[in-house]
Amino acid sequence: TGAATTGDWGGELFDPPLEKPDTVFTDLDGNPFDLRAETADQLTLLFYGYTSCPNECPIYMATLASALETIRSGPGSRPQVLFVGVDTARDTPEEVRGFLDEFNSAFIGLTASPEVIDDSLGQLMLPGVAIGEPDENGNYEVGHVSRSIVFTPDNVAHRMYGYDTRQTQWVRDLPLLAEGEWR
Repeated sequence: TGAATTGDWGGELFDPPLEKPDTVFTDLDGNPFDLRAETADQLTLLFYGYTSCPNECPIYMATLASALETIRSGPGSRPQVLFVGVDTARDTPEEVRGFLDEFNSAFIGLTASPEVIDDSLGQLMLPGVAIGEPDENGNYEVGHVSRSIVFTPDNVAHRMYGYDTRQTQWVRDLPLLAEGEWR
């Protein structure tokens, strides 16, 4: 599968598009969250991140939240934004909820075992999560894909957006994606 940048669109185009992972995550209340069933026919942004991320994850969430405030209403204004906490040792339900509430309380926090998370990333042909060795203070690096995979209402991913996507690009693209356009 190739990803390429095209035209005025943000992010990268998947050609052919990618299917949603056949994955059951766990929501912040401890309930199963079947990705395919819970997001069927909806504009869905799937982001793998972690709450103690020093830059990429908060930048991504803040930019996206700001874009949604700008769009306000209509197509693209209410995508399902899913944040999968990949630092399973530190990303407790409380930590993830607190992190997401800083940006938009409608964002949905999810978790799973490292194996389930890596399997879902593999289904998207993306690298798994890399947890570094803790230093003397117990801190460690978390290597993760800092992109959001966007599933349009046809239930496949046509585009992927990096953390460096600008607010103006989200404001332009989300309404089009919600209407089933991606090129």
